[in-house]
Amino acid sequence: WLEAAGITSAEEVAFIPGKNNSVLIRSANQIYLTEDSGNNWIVVPAPSSSPVFEIKVSAANPDQFFALTQSGFYVTTNQGDDWKSYRMPNSRTLKSVQISSTDEKRWYLQYEESVNPNRAITEVGILSTKDGGKTWQSKNKDLRVASPTDIDIVSTSEGLALIGVT
Repeated sequence: WLEAAGITSAEEVAFIPGKNNSVLIRSANQIYLTEDSGNNWIVVPAPSSSPVFEIKVSAANPDQFFALTQSGFYVTTNQGDDWKSYRMPNSRTLKSVQISSTDEKRWYLQYEESVNPNRAITEVGILSTKDGGKTWQSKNKDLRVASPTDIDIVSTSEGLALIGVT
């Protein structure tokens, strides 16, 4: 293994579909992009001042990146030059994002929501959009889990989200 151009930690790696030499790395404070198998790296402009805790790349559009931060959910269609912010209600904490492998406008967000802070009751749920974030639908019907860590969006395909529950 070789150190990648001064990148001292890699908390997440996202390979860019259809671009064999391209990779995104999320470190504690930055997002890095290489398009030449790691010979050269550029810093992708951060979507906000909040640390990014998850990155994803769309299989349907390799220039479309997704970033989750404590302040919200962000999408870029030009490799980070411009980010569009999607805000959730204040009580919802985003946990994970998945993107359809065939439709760049179909996304799934996992969230936690404090429904009774006095009794530490938390609800988990899935939101989905088919129109690139213009409208959102709850996918919580018949979704029952014991705790917020029990859910994970494993993969998505046309019209179907596979949700893993332990």
